[in-house]
Amino acid sequence: MEANENCEILRRGVEGLLDNEANDPDNPDLHSHLRQCDRCTDWLLMRISLEGATKGERLIAKAAKIQTPLELALSEKKFARLAYHSFRVVLGSVGVLLVAQALIRLLLPSAHNYSGHLTEDVASFEFGVGLGALAAGIRSQFAWMMRFILTPSALLLVVTAIVGIVQHQTTLVIESQHLPVVFGAISANAIVVLSRPSNHQVKALTILKSKATALKIQLAKFAKGAIFTPSLTAARGFALRLSRFGQSANPESGLIYTPAIRKRLPAMPLMRPGGSTSLKISDQRISLTASTEAAIGSTGASFRYIYPAKDV
Repeated sequence: MEANENCEILRRGVEGLLDNEANDPDNPDLHSHLRQCDRCTDWLLMRISLEGATKGERLIAKAAKIQTPLELALSEKKFARLAYHSFRVVLGSVGVLLVAQALIRLLLPSAHNYSGHLTEDVASFEFGVGLGALAAGIRSQFAWMMRFILTPSALLLVVTAIVGIVQHQTTLVIESQHLPVVFGAISANAIVVLSRPSNHQVKALTILKSKATALKIQLAKFAKGAIFTPSLTAARGFALRLSRFGQSANPESGLIYTPAIRKRLPAMPLMRPGGSTSLKISDQRISLTASTEAAIGSTGASFRYIYPAKDV
């Protein structure tokens, strides 16, 4: 499907939305198109500025919504979301198991071969790490911290277990009680890796933030009654000349009405290479006969129109 067909479909849907003929859509494709298509973004901003459409404001807000680095990372990796949540479940389960082991050591001394202060030391370690792993399973933001605790602990336990088994000082069955710490370390590191966006995703996120900031600035300027134009800075002089007259808009005809005008402004020709565009001003309305970019000679303001305006 061509880009202009996508734009046409989007605009028809948004027309129904702004005219209260359709509900507020929650369509990711539509929001994605608005992020990528500057022409459709300008068009929607113009409609919002002309009509003050609350639905349009909500729509543009959805389009400009910033994804978190975690959402961005999980959105482009195959099976990443499933693996991410699976490791969270494993890490939470490890936390529950370690807490249970700590309670067993303290409440049932006969269930293990430790005694005295050694039991208290092991139990306190398992209890603390277990609570941390459980918290990291529930709130994955803690996983980056837990990996620095679980990873060296797991490595030390594995090395000592191997040495003990080789020297026949212990058995594999006894050392298997340390497996929760090993699985916890693996899960914590996997969560951190899966939640880290790639370099190109970070760049995309930066671009998206810049676009969202620009959209917020545009909306703030439109809310102050400015003329519909992305090049608002260049057009400020002309906008201020019209702002005195209490503009209202008719998006169907593409006209900007100024009923409070008491005197005529001098006609200013619009210069556009290869075209014959003009600006007409009367007592009641201003008509812009242009559908593309044009420059007002006396002010240097630039405009971009989506709706062709009709002559008075």
